Amino acid sequence: MSGRAVYAYVGGNPTSWRDPNGLFSVKIEGYAGLGGALIFGWDNDSGNFFYGGRIGIGLGGGWSVDPNGKRPGADTAKGCGSSTTVGTFGDYGINAYGVQFPIEQFAGGINLQSGKTYSEGPTAGGEASFGPSESFDIGGSFGIEVIGGED
Repeated sequence: MSGRAVYAYVGGNPTSWRDPNGLFSVKIEGYAGLGGALIFGWDNDSGNFFYGGRIGIGLGGGWSVDPNGKRPGADTAKGCGSSTTVGTFGDYGINAYGVQFPIEQFAGGINLQSGKTYSEGPTAGGEASFGPSESFDIGGSFGIEVIGGED
């Protein structure tokens, strides 16, 4: 790979997992029967802040900080200015400090301003993956999510 800056995106330091543009997403959640999550970040597609939450049924909890984070339903918001997406989600698996073992993950809904629908997943698991996330999250949940932000 001579001549290629394969780690240029993280300033030549692949162990830092830091994005020089400041993109990220944060999720904090807890479920003991009923529960919920707070989600916010700086979207890598629009370059703007997003925020929202989830309410649902599940068992488990945790937190995650993903430097490559993306707003759920972000593709439906392009050209809308401010927008809100409403949809459903399901998330079952284990994440621990960059190692993800998703059993099942999916989300889908509609952008209330554009009327466009989105569907992300399902990503049926069984395969571990590695990424730049700092997290600890175990369990499973499903329910409704509402995410707002700027395009």
